[in-house]
Amino acid sequence: MKKLILIISIISFLSCQKEKNVAQKNPELDKIISEYYEDQLKLSPLSATFNGDNRYNDLLNIYFTDSHRALVKSILEKYQKSIQEIDRESLNTNDQLTYDLIERDVNLGLEGLSFPENFIPLNQFYGFHLTFAQLGSGSVIQPFVTIKDYENWSKRMLKGAAYLDSSLVYFRKGMAAGHVLPKALIVKIIPQLDAFNVKDVKESTFYGPIKNLPKSFSEAEKKRFTELYTNNIQQIILPAYSRLATFMKEEYLPKGRLSSGISDIPNGKAYYQYLIRTMTTTDKSADEIYQTGLSEVKRIKAEMEKTKDAVGFKGDLKAFFEHMRTDPKFTPFKTPAEVLAAFETIHKKWSLHLKQCLDVFLNHLLKFVKQKLFVLPQPQLNILLALKMEKDLVSFMFRSPMQRHLI
Repeated sequence: MKKLILIISIISFLSCQKEKNVAQKNPELDKIISEYYEDQLKLSPLSATFNGDNRYNDLLNIYFTDSHRALVKSILEKYQKSIQEIDRESLNTNDQLTYDLIERDVNLGLEGLSFPENFIPLNQFYGFHLTFAQLGSGSVIQPFVTIKDYENWSKRMLKGAAYLDSSLVYFRKGMAAGHVLPKALIVKIIPQLDAFNVKDVKESTFYGPIKNLPKSFSEAEKKRFTELYTNNIQQIILPAYSRLATFMKEEYLPKGRLSSGISDIPNGKAYYQYLIRTMTTTDKSADEIYQTGLSEVKRIKAEMEKTKDAVGFKGDLKAFFEHMRTDPKFTPFKTPAEVLAAFETIHKKWSLHLKQCLDVFLNHLLKFVKQKLFVLPQPQLNILLALKMEKDLVSFMFRSPMQRHLI
C-alpha cells in the first residue's frame, strides 16, 4: 500500500507540471487511477486508516488467506484488462508515465501472488502482532476521539484477534511446504508475544483508550466502553496472543530453519529476484546489488575519513564515533519531551517552506493522503526490542543477499 501511495503521489506531482505534450488528458485513465486507489483501500482498510481516511476504521482484512488473495487477483486482473484497452501511444507524456506506473504495479502484484508469501503471515520486524498493539494503544494512527471511533475499534479489535488465530493455520501450511522462518528470527518473535501476557488488564497496551476516555463522553458511555474493552481484551485479544506464543514455542520453533538465506525456501531464488525487481525497479542480480552496496560502504567510509580529518580529530574512525556519542555538545537534550519539542520546531519550519515550494503538488497529494504528521515516542517495549536487535540488524544488512532472509 505504501508503494501505491508513492505511485499516486508521483502521478499527482506530474499532473501539476506543464505538459510537454499538449495532447488532451485521457479521462478513462484518470477513472482507472481513481477506482484502483479506492479498491486498494477496500482491500487494505488499515492502509486507509494510516492515510487518514476513516471510512474503514472498523474493518480489517486478513490479507494472507487464500480467499483474500483470490479477491486481490481478480481485482488486479480487472485492472490489467482495463489498462490494456487503452492505447498507450495516444496518451500525452504524463499519462504515458502514469500508464507505465499502474501497469507495473498491477503486473508485479499478480506475479507476487504466484509465490506463497502467505505461508509466513508475520515476522519480527513488520508483524501484525506489533501493528495491532500500536493501533490498540490509542496513541498512534487509530483515532479515539468520538463514540464512533470507540465503536469502530471494538469491531476491529475482534478481527485483529481472528487475524492472529488465522496466522496459525497458514504458519502450519508453511511448515508442511518447507516454507518457514529461520530459528534465529523465530526466537525474536517469542518475547514480543510474551510481553503481552499481563496479569492486570489495566497494564495491557490495549487498555490505553480506556485510560484516556474523552471527557465529553457521558458516564454511561464511559462505563459501556470500559466493560466492552475489558471483556474483549481479557477474553479474546490476550488469549489470542497466548495461543500464538505457545504455537511459536512448541510447534514452529522446532520446525524453523537453521539456514538464513531466502534461497533455502522452495523457489526462494526466484522469489528473491522478484523482490529485487519490486523494490529496486531493476533486473540486476542479487550479487550485483550486493557489490553495489559494498562499493557504497567503501565510498561512505572514505567520506567519513575526510570529515574526521576536516574537523581536526586525532584518532581513527572508531575513536571519532565514540567521541560523537559521548561528547556532551552532541547531546543537548536532557528529557524525551525536549527531543519531541525540537522535532516539532523543525516540523513547523519545513512544513511552511515545503508548502510554499510545492503548494500545487501538496494540494493534489492531500486528496489522497489526509493523515497529518505527528511525532510520538515509541512504546518502551519497542524501544527495548529495537536496542536488543540493533547488533543483529547490523550484521544482517551486510550479509550477501542470498545468505540473508529478506522479510
